[in-house]
Amino acid sequence: MVGMIRGKMSWVSAGMAGFMFCAGMGRGASLETAVFVDMDGKVWVIEKDRPIRRAALRSRVVGGSSVKTGDRSRAEMEFQDRSLVRLGANAVFAVRPGTRDLTLEEGALLLQIPKGVGGTTTIHTAGATAAITGTTVIVSATKGGGFRMIVLEGVADVRYANGRRVRCRAGDMTVKKAGASEPEGPTQIDVKGLVGSSLLVKGFDRQLPSWALIEAVIRIQSEQLATGEIRDTGGYFGTTSMGDRDRIRSFSRNLKIDDVRDKKPRNITPGPGG
Repeated sequence: MVGMIRGKMSWVSAGMAGFMFCAGMGRGASLETAVFVDMDGKVWVIEKDRPIRRAALRSRVVGGSSVKTGDRSRAEMEFQDRSLVRLGANAVFAVRPGTRDLTLEEGALLLQIPKGVGGTTTIHTAGATAAITGTTVIVSATKGGGFRMIVLEGVADVRYANGRRVRCRAGDMTVKKAGASEPEGPTQIDVKGLVGSSLLVKGFDRQLPSWALIEAVIRIQSEQLATGEIRDTGGYFGTTSMGDRDRIRSFSRNLKIDDVRDKKPRNITPGPGG
């Protein structure tokens, strides 16, 4: 049973992604234009050589522009390939023109890339760069180099500023506090508890397009708890200063940080209904 659960988690984690940082990786179509589909509070668009303007629903933002959210504010943007970005309060976010490169200067964002969208999307912060494809992640960052990424479904790779590389699968979190010499994780966290409290998940009008995949991760974690493969530690990572107020519960499944070049994803074919 435990082996079957591991197989299911590997499949949900890998999804259709299973990629690595490597030279020559396909970039796919660039993220040229996004439309604001939901927002609350104060949201601004900062464009080169133009006055700062307040964002409005259905208005567009193009590559090379930045988006800033105010206190107790949020924004959801959808790109032309249906990739989705949600920003939390006090976030500063930008898209590099002609690329799939995003920059998060500070604050927290949720990024959901649909399955089958070609190429790799990267999120650059002061402390690390995350690379994803066909995945849903929450990334938090500070100007001082603090970084945290949680994978809700799929697989994502992180390259820290000190050269350390970490691969995270569904339910994994990696974090580096500002000023720390080394990152922590990946550590397994309670996905059900997180999505139940996170405003980046629940604070918007529409349901995430990848919600069924996130629910599958929650079911697998429940099975792993029942079999003892993972254990609820009863501990919380607590409120952070990285643009969110989520209290993240930890499970006692801790993996060593390893170079993604030395760790190949397992090829798992899901069974019927798996």
